[in-house]
Amino acid sequence: MVNQVKQGIKDKLVSLYPTYHVYLEEDTPANLLKPALRIQCLKKTTQNQRENLMKNIQLGIVCLLEDADRDMIYWQISDQLDEAMTYVDLEGIRLRTGEKTSNITDGQLHYTFNLQLVTHEAVEAGPIMQRLDKHMEV
Repeated sequence: MVNQVKQGIKDKLVSLYPTYHVYLEEDTPANLLKPALRIQCLKKTTQNQRENLMKNIQLGIVCLLEDADRDMIYWQISDQLDEAMTYVDLEGIRLRTGEKTSNITDGQLHYTFNLQLVTHEAVEAGPIMQRLDKHMEV
């Protein structure tokens, strides 16, 4: 499921930034071609709640540029991502993103956001309880 979400984000970024090289974390070459955007899963937690399976995913987009005034461009990209990443489409389902943060570290823009996926898992019915009759004599 996480890979499908990352692919959906990649498709959105390719349409938003057609001149950028967009990489998934598992497909990132040693020598990135810049300008580049790299999508990565930073954290994933799973929680069972009755028949629902809740997955909380923290995803990140790292932007790498070579421009001299890249900090100004990074903040512009961050603003664009705030608007573009309000939702992610996954197999006809629109997922709303949660908290978004941006920071510039080591000459790179690090943009992170959260998604929550809830899937309904069918639970097999257990054995039916039998009636217990207990008589006590006094």
